[in-house]
Amino acid sequence: KNHYKEHSVFKLDESRFALILNNISSLKELKNILKPLFDISEKLIKINDHEVNLKLRLGAVFFPYFNCEKDTLIKYAKFAANEATKLDKKFVVFTQDLKEKIEKRDFILNNLPKAIKNGELKLFFQPKMNLKNNKIESAEVLIRWIHPKIGNIPPSVFIPIAEQTNMIIDIGEFVIEESFKYLSKRSKMNMPKITLAINISQKQLMQKNILRFFEEKLKKYDLIPDLIELEITESSIMENEEVAVSILKSLKNIGFHISLDDFGTGYSSLNLLSKLPIDKLKIDRSFIIKHKSKKDLIILNHISSLAKHLNLKIVIEGIESNEQLLLSKKLKCYEVQGYLISKPLNMQNFNIFLKNHNSIKKDISFLAFNTA
Repeated sequence: KNHYKEHSVFKLDESRFALILNNISSLKELKNILKPLFDISEKLIKINDHEVNLKLRLGAVFFPYFNCEKDTLIKYAKFAANEATKLDKKFVVFTQDLKEKIEKRDFILNNLPKAIKNGELKLFFQPKMNLKNNKIESAEVLIRWIHPKIGNIPPSVFIPIAEQTNMIIDIGEFVIEESFKYLSKRSKMNMPKITLAINISQKQLMQKNILRFFEEKLKKYDLIPDLIELEITESSIMENEEVAVSILKSLKNIGFHISLDDFGTGYSSLNLLSKLPIDKLKIDRSFIIKHKSKKDLIILNHISSLAKHLNLKIVIEGIESNEQLLLSKKLKCYEVQGYLISKPLNMQNFNIFLKNHNSIKKDISFLAFNTA
């Protein structure tokens, strides 16, 4: 308040304040006015013999460039402040691009619950091939949002927003329910067995009732857990590693397979591998795309060797060329997925693909599959 007597200062909540700065005509002027704030935040503050390092992140919105009610202006400023935190910047000014971003976010938040209820979410399956026999024996379950007016909304758009709320739990339960239902239907129709890999989010993994939930679904659909592979990411277990490992061990004891997804892109550590009750490592596609350097090949070889000594299987994703396929064989990584094998398919097309592919012998040495 001492620095901004000519302006207005408000406390929004425990750690957020609002400044209303009058007669600011340029970004340069704004930076000059904010300089004392940032200078203070960079100094260590003593509280009861403890030194505290404050980290100030600020979002700014210009009025009347954005001519809105005060609540909307505060919402915009908060959004800009969150962007500053994500980008590790001192402050971010709210722009038209951010307005479009917040409108997309609000659309997702308002429409996703209805999408789940109205059956707009659909399961897609991306086949995984066993290179030892060239058969499709498993698939990763993916989610697609087919909006009645907009059409396909990519998961890269709505999943990150859902992960910020409990909607990711609803989506996860929907995927599990539909996946189990699909496997049950295949079993009743005496169709060949297929293993499904289902992605489990951090919030879903940490649900108190997760073990009971899975046990109830197994009983409901009369399934054996051996047909289910639960994919987790390294980041999903880092927040509460001890609890996450305990839950995963319990899921493993029930009979589920556990796979560590995107290995090598997050917090990869040998210590983590020794703790996790996993059966499989899934190598991120980025390793395969950039594999031409000598260092990348050395890393891939060591990951393959490490997995073998830990008695872990390996899946390589993102296979898009015959060269990458041959590299997988060379590394003795015999489970692969990617567009060379097949793009993600809806349930009907996946069933057709399975039937056609597994009914004939294929030489996969130099073969690009027709995924139309």
